[in-house]
Amino acid sequence: MLKLDVRVGESVSIGDGVVITLEKKSGQLARIAFHADPQTRIRKMQNIPGIPEQPQI
Repeated sequence: MLKLDVRVGESVSIGDGVVITLEKKSGQLARIAFHADPQTRIRKMQNIPGIPEQPQI
């Protein structure tokens, strides 16, 4: 696992054609933007104690 510290406005590139940008941070919430081809599937994973991770589309 790779962990990176980024500031608001900074971006991270993953593979070819996927860029993630930190748009806003407030307390423990962060707004991130994903720039990717429409065919790229992006899912949010929820961590709820006692329940296996469920992808949200």
